[in-house]
Order: sequence, then structure tokens, then C-alpha cells
Amino acid sequence: MKKGRSLFLVAIIVALVFLLNISCKSLKYSNLKANFYFKKANAKYEEEDYSAAAKFYTEVIKADPDFIAAYFYLGSCYQQVFKPGLPFDKDLVLKIGNTLDKIKDLNLLKETVKKINLINDYEELKKFAENLKVPEETIEEKKEANTEEKKEVTEENAEGKKIEGKTEEQTNKINKEGTKEEEGSVEEEKSENPTDEKVEAIIKKWEEEKKAEEAKKKAEEEAKKRAKRSLVVTEQPTQKPEKKEEEKPQQPQQLNPQQKKLMVKNTLRAVKALANTILIKYYDTATLDSTLALADLYDKLGIFDKAEKYYLEILKAYKTNKAYYVISDFYSKYGKNDKAIEYLNKAIKMNPNDPDGYLYLAKFYSESMGKYDEAIKAVEQMINLIEKDPNADNHKKAVAYYWLGFYSWVKSFRKKYMPPDERAKIVNKGMDALMKAIELDPKYPEPYAYVNLLYREKIKVNPAKKKEYLAKAKEYVDKFQELYKRLQERQKLAKELEKQK
Repeated sequence: MKKGRSLFLVAIIVALVFLLNISCKSLKYSNLKANFYFKKANAKYEEEDYSAAAKFYTEVIKADPDFIAAYFYLGSCYQQVFKPGLPFDKDLVLKIGNTLDKIKDLNLLKETVKKINLINDYEELKKFAENLKVPEETIEEKKEANTEEKKEVTEENAEGKKIEGKTEEQTNKINKEGTKEEEGSVEEEKSENPTDEKVEAIIKKWEEEKKAEEAKKKAEEEAKKRAKRSLVVTEQPTQKPEKKEEEKPQQPQQLNPQQKKLMVKNTLRAVKALANTILIKYYDTATLDSTLALADLYDKLGIFDKAEKYYLEILKAYKTNKAYYVISDFYSKYGKNDKAIEYLNKAIKMNPNDPDGYLYLAKFYSESMGKYDEAIKAVEQMINLIEKDPNADNHKKAVAYYWLGFYSWVKSFRKKYMPPDERAKIVNKGMDALMKAIELDPKYPEPYAYVNLLYREKIKVNPAKKKEYLAKAKEYVDKFQELYKRLQERQKLAKELEKQK
């Protein structure tokens, strides 16, 4: 009898060991599979093939739903492929986003986001949204937590004056610190915030992307000009962006089959971008990245209130002049000029010696207000600061003078009716600034492009010299294209070298 029991126990132990061994192998295989697809996804992401990257990142979370980095990159991929100019189901995106925001159980949220990533059919997504609700347990838990908090407060208040005294001291301390924060330097703020370096990199990346986009637009415009026979500028450059309106209910519209197909794709992209980014914000390692990503995404979706909420959250963690520039730029896009100038002034007040503040101010005056003289004055203030800076190199100075030439051209080009003497004065001012930029950095392409454009403005002052000015304009536009081509080749080589590291 005892022997039979012993054999039975041995059989159970062997079975458990076998099952444990199988589960471990399965776990190892799932990890290997996830890592395999993650590497493939990263390669596509670096190549900026975001659609292909998204497919591989989806395979990662299929193999390992706890692979958090994959959700981060999925959100980024879908944000890149979402097209703001194409139609999408805004109501569906908002409904899913608002519901996900209310789910506080991280495991449940992760499982829900995983399911969304696996949906590739619009009708299936709509059904999923209809059934997607905040669990009652979560709501009840929240109520219980609030009740407990109230009890704790009541118990603490019953203890007497000691707590009140401490509270008063803490309040006074907070008020004093708040006053110091307003009066103190930016350096003190940075030392208190350990995340400053990370967010500095985020803001820097945002600025670099914006500059790259502007350079690309300029290059495309120059290519169009060259293609024209007469090489005469006939199109007005898109300098003032369209003002986005605040949230408004979308009017139902009839879409043709092609438009509907695009709407379906765009809606799936928007929902997945939003779902993955909402999940990531709950992980401390990516909080600031995801906050900025959510702000940018809601901005792209044209959902002003949500975008504003997350942009302002950035300030809570990163109250510096760079963050104020981002918020100001956001408000100016929506035509909220009072708010835009308010945050610009805060940025300049916080660091009056930062030349970038006056450049942002110039852009705001020119693009949002049409006040070209104020824009030119702001650039001149920037130049004064840079000229006084002993660490400013020739390229930095060249860029400053380029902007003076640029806004001088903008004023002449935009104002159709201007006395000849006034136009000649502003054109000469711009030409002098651009020639100074070329002298400081002869390999800097942009000034050559705008010398070309200012020669065309000279024709308005003295039409008799049209042939001479057009010949000069062509000379400078050819030089611009030559330098810009070399710049692109250098950038391409730098990318190739970076990949080989």
C-alpha cells in the first residue's frame, strides 16, 4: 500500500516537472520570437518605413503582450502614417480615446490596447467600440478609494492642532518656494527636476524636425521656380498656416468609394496611435515622451481641448522657455493670438538673453499677425544678442542675418501696394543682410535663394532693369541649388555612417 502511494507521488512530481519544463520552453520561445520581430521592426523604423515597422511591432505584442517598448513604437508608427488632411471618423476616435482614459487597471488597459492593435477592419472596430466600457469594478473601486480618503481626512483632523500646525508650516513653505521659483533663475529649476535633460532632448528633436520641414518646403519651392521658363516667382509661398478651428461636430458627408477607403485606413491609424500612446503614459520611463506625443496627436486630429490639456501638462514637468515656445506655437496655429503672445512673452521674460525667443516672436508677428515691421525689429534684437555672444560662430551669425533678409523679402512680397522709395529701402535692407550672411558662411545655401527672390522684388522698383535683375536672380538660384545638393549628399553620407556604427 505504501509502495503504491510512493509511486503515485513520484508520478505527480514527474508530471509537474514535465509541465514546468514545457511552460519554460514556451516562455523562452515567445521571448525569442518577440525579440526577433522587435529587431526587424526597429530596422524598418530606422528606414522610416513606418507601415512595415508597425506590422512587425504588432507581431511582437502577439508573442509577448508585456513588451512595453513595442507599444511605444507602435504609437509612434501610427502617428507618422496618420494623414491629417484625409477624412477619418473623429467621433469613433474620441469615443475610444475617452473610454481608454478612464480605465485605471493597467493590465486591463494593456489587454484592451493589444486587441485594438489586432483589429484591421473598420466595422469590427466600430463593434468593439460599442462594447468597450469602463468596468464597474473600476468605478466602484474609485468610489471606495474616495470614501477611504474622506475617512482618513476626518481621522487626521480629529487628532488636533499638531497636524494643523504642520499643515500651516508646509503651506507657508510651499508659498515661499513658489515665490522663489518665480523670482529665481532657470538653473535652480533645472537642478530640482531630474528629467530636464530628457525633455530638453525631446524639445530639441521637435525644433530640429520643424527646421528640417521648413528647409524641405523651401527646397521644393525653389525646384518649382526653376522649372518655370521665365524663372519669375508667380506663386506666393505658404508662410501663414491655415488656422485650425476648435472642436466642432463633423457634418455628415457622402464619401465616394475611394474616399471611404482612405477614411477607414486613416481612422484605424488614428485609433491605434491614440490607444498605444495612452497606454505608454502610465509607464514612468516614457511619461514625458508620451505626454508630448499625445499633445501632438490630438493636435493632428484637430481636437483642441485634449491637445491643450497635454501641452499644458508639459509645463508642469518642464517649466522653461523652450516649453513656452512649444505652447505658443500651438496656440498660434489655432488663431489664439492672445494666448500665443502671452506664452512667448513668458519665454522671453524667463530668459531674455536667448536669441531664439526673438526669432519665435518674429515668426509669430509675420505669420499670425501680418505685422512685418515688428517681425523685422524682433530679428534685429536677435542679431544684437548674437553679435554680443563671444561663443557665437560665423554660421550662427549667418543664420541670424539670413532671417533679417527673409523677413525683409516677406514684407516686400506680401505688400502689393507700397511706395517705390519704401520698397527700395526694405529690399536693400534685406539684400545687405543676405550678403552679410554669405560673407560669414559661403556654404550656407538659404541666403542665395532669397538674394534671388529680392532681385525679383527689385524689378517692382525699377522695371527698366528687369533683364539685368533676372540674370542676377538666376545666378543666385543656381548657386543655391548647387550648395543644397552638396548639403543633401553630406547628410545622406552622415546617415549611412550612423547606420554602420
